[in-house]
Amino acid sequence: MAMTIRNNRGAMKALGQLKKNDSALGKQLQKVSTGMKTNNAGDDASGYSISERMRAKIRALSQCNDNASKGKNMLDLASATVDKQVELMRTLFTITMKASDDTYTDSDRAILQKEATQTMDQIELLAQDTTYNGIQLLNQRTTTIKMEDGLVFEPTSGYVKNPDGFVALSQLPVDGSDYQVPFVQNANGNTSVNDFVIDFNSIFNNASLNIPADLHGKGFSLKCNACSQFMTFYFDANSYSSTRFGPDVNNQNDTTPICYKVGVAGVQTAKDLEAAVFNAVYDTTGVGTGRLPSNSDVSTQIALRHSVQFKYDASAGELHIYKASSGLTLKNGLMGDFIPGKIPVPYNDPKQYLHIQSWDRGSQNTMIELPNTTLSMIFPDAKEHWNIQPELKDYPKEWPAGYENLTIAEKQRKWLEDTWQYPADIVTMDLNNCVTTRVRANKFLEHVNQGIKYLLSANTTLGAQSARMEFMSANLTTATEQTQASESTIRDANMAKEMTEYTKSNVLMQAAQSMLAQANQSGSNVLSLLQ
Repeated sequence: MAMTIRNNRGAMKALGQLKKNDSALGKQLQKVSTGMKTNNAGDDASGYSISERMRAKIRALSQCNDNASKGKNMLDLASATVDKQVELMRTLFTITMKASDDTYTDSDRAILQKEATQTMDQIELLAQDTTYNGIQLLNQRTTTIKMEDGLVFEPTSGYVKNPDGFVALSQLPVDGSDYQVPFVQNANGNTSVNDFVIDFNSIFNNASLNIPADLHGKGFSLKCNACSQFMTFYFDANSYSSTRFGPDVNNQNDTTPICYKVGVAGVQTAKDLEAAVFNAVYDTTGVGTGRLPSNSDVSTQIALRHSVQFKYDASAGELHIYKASSGLTLKNGLMGDFIPGKIPVPYNDPKQYLHIQSWDRGSQNTMIELPNTTLSMIFPDAKEHWNIQPELKDYPKEWPAGYENLTIAEKQRKWLEDTWQYPADIVTMDLNNCVTTRVRANKFLEHVNQGIKYLLSANTTLGAQSARMEFMSANLTTATEQTQASESTIRDANMAKEMTEYTKSNVLMQAAQSMLAQANQSGSNVLSLLQ
């Protein structure tokens, strides 16, 4: 090597190697101190990308495991509550069995009724008050709308008078002519208003009528003398619920006819019919201060245009039709008619659906169902329109043993009693008087037995879903462990190997430092030549 004084190539080479060794030592120090062989994308670009995705999945799987655990806790809470309801239903069954036995008197049954009422109240309370993190578990429903064949209101078909012999309201003349509602002074005595008392006794005093069947398709109408808007009340003896047809409730400019299709299937008295027409308005408009029967004054608005209202006077027990001005005509018939067509029918499934987020596509948004266990479902009321009646596809294709000698109707009935998980019959009796006589208690036994079957079926579903959440949690735990192991293979450092590499880099670093010192001494050799 030539001896020079301006450039010390040996020292430069030693310095370059020293820098390389320092860089290698720094990387080894980072790996040993962090325990990871890949600390950034520069260490291993593809490995870094893969491991970061794995880390995101590990966190997601861990959260999904928590979701599954909380889902199981929620289902277990619902199941425990239904267990209590089943226990109460067994108590109710025992009470009903006592009431159906003739060793008990009607006085005894009155006491048993109180016990039965309290038992049912507690069943309802459990359904209404069971919550998880503020979520109502046992009193929800899923409503779907189906378009079915029915009657569609046709307001342009004109006025249709009730048949002779049917007078809807006592104020109407027997000959079927109109009744002009008189003006009276209001409470202040300074304004004239239309005000008259609804009186359906003309219907119930007619011995030739079969109530409620002969009410079907009949009704009465009100006509506003100012804008000629008709308000029609159409009696529907095939339904317990009511429907409103006509302009939007809040539209005060539209004067097309309004029709209230009033469900009168449960009507037996004039007071029942009063409540039905009042509640038809209140329930379908949502405007008013309450429903009938009521111990206080309540009102609801029939038409907005000129403020035609129902007002109930609780002290007198009277239902009034009220209009502030402009005159009102009462007509014994219907404005418009119902013609065949498709109508929207709400169906209430006795359950709600919730989703458990569990990440993997195979179980993402896992759906669970929580049953409705309120009294209105255990003892179904037709007014609720529960979607619990079996369809043809629900019956078995091949009937079980013991069904051989039965007719199709008998087979279906037996299958409903033996197998169908929902209550099969509509409970038309008053639950507050269900065991006050032997006959009622005998009938109620069937409903209680079916209600117990429904609750047991509901709890079976809850238990199966809880077990599913447990399996899901175990699967998520396994998936988390395996993904963590894969991520560890890519990112975690082999400490024995890394310490070996560290030691080597450290020795090379010291050697490079020593050789740099030696190379820096070469300049002194040049000085010896110059002496």
